[in-house]
Amino acid sequence: MAEQETGEIPEKDNQGQEDISAALKKMAEEAEYGSGTPMSKEQAERRDLENSWAVLEKMKGEKRDNPEGVTFSKAESGNEESAKKLAEEIHGFLIGFFGPEETTDVMGLKIGIEKGITDDFIARDVEGKIVAYLQTQNIESVSEDGRHELSMVPFFLARSPDWKGGMIIRDLFANSIDNLLEKSKRESKPVKALIAEAVPEVEKLYNFKGLKRVYEKKRGKTSEIPFEDPPEDESRDGVREHLMIRLLDGRQNISAKELLTLVDALYGAYSRKEYFTPEYLKFLAEQEGEAPGEITQEMADQYRQGYMGIVAEIRAKLAKNLESAQGDLSLMSEKERRKSKK
Repeated sequence: MAEQETGEIPEKDNQGQEDISAALKKMAEEAEYGSGTPMSKEQAERRDLENSWAVLEKMKGEKRDNPEGVTFSKAESGNEESAKKLAEEIHGFLIGFFGPEETTDVMGLKIGIEKGITDDFIARDVEGKIVAYLQTQNIESVSEDGRHELSMVPFFLARSPDWKGGMIIRDLFANSIDNLLEKSKRESKPVKALIAEAVPEVEKLYNFKGLKRVYEKKRGKTSEIPFEDPPEDESRDGVREHLMIRLLDGRQNISAKELLTLVDALYGAYSRKEYFTPEYLKFLAEQEGEAPGEITQEMADQYRQGYMGIVAEIRAKLAKNLESAQGDLSLMSEKERRKSKK
């Protein structure tokens, strides 16, 4: 996950999350107990679906059209040539201030756009240059009662350091939430959470969106869970970052089992079969200055199996750590964390 400090930190965080949570709780209680008749499974599912839509509408806020001459767009999938051209432009924008190690290569960006795996939101200035970029994926998990639920993950978040205008990252987020809402309505799947793998510099921005770091209690002491991103190569070492979550039902705690279900869906985004093709492996080898020769799909599949083994090891470390957690895990913002230490 690559992110940049954007400076777009409003004074109030959580976007009214406490008010939304209280309202949803009241709605649920009235629906279930007001008539004296328990809700059916279908009624409960419909309630959860509509409640998640209400939260997303609140989060989206008022969308601005062309603020300061900026135009917003979402990359279109399906066309290889246009996807490659846009991927090259995005890569050139990102590498200017992230560096090659922290930037997805052109081929990875192209596949994400072309296959519709990623949702790529772009802001351009009056000259047509990219000034901000947000890449997200909408991942899917299955609840304990078998419901398919969506969650949104921002994978890239960047704003040009030369941009002197307003809060365009906020506008890109509004577009991504609108996109998630449309998908949820189209597929009739509730939205479970927003999930981010974050560096410290963007914690306040994510806190404003209601995402918070995850904490566990062991032997009476509270500490942040040790979380690692899967590597983007054959390295067996994960990348330490901060897992941040917002549950759309308003809860401020989550069970270890529930967390691992979300992590499984998140890690699954790293090992999608679309990224393990002979074309991509040849591209990676050539980037390293190697002459790979013929690469078959069977070889690509074997490479993917090896990579999935690495991801499984990283997941197992997290699961092992959570075995000794006392009770549910807590979600805390920076402000709440400071307050708890006083």
